[in-house]
Amino acid sequence: MNKIVADELGQILSLVTDPADRKSASQVCKGWWLTEGLSRSSLLVLNLDHLPRLLTRYPNLTTFETQRAVSNADLALVAQSCPKLEAFILDHLSFADEPIETSSG
Repeated sequence: MNKIVADELGQILSLVTDPADRKSASQVCKGWWLTEGLSRSSLLVLNLDHLPRLLTRYPNLTTFETQRAVSNADLALVAQSCPKLEAFILDHLSFADEPIETSSG
């Protein structure tokens, strides 16, 4: 029996759109777990204590969402870890550190 290579597995997982089904698929074996993490484009984080570990598993995120207060350090970590990030959704608009300065222009 031939092994499924990572590219083929990524193509299969791209057809799985339901989050519960993707979670189930990632539990099949380590290869599926790794590929699911690499192919995930969006993530809702409920516990920011796990943020460093989560961002290591999901390096290709384009959308990051959280319902928790976010510190400047957390924002910096997400920015550094997710170079493809296009959307940062804050459902809870409070920051734990000093306000972020913005420039207009």
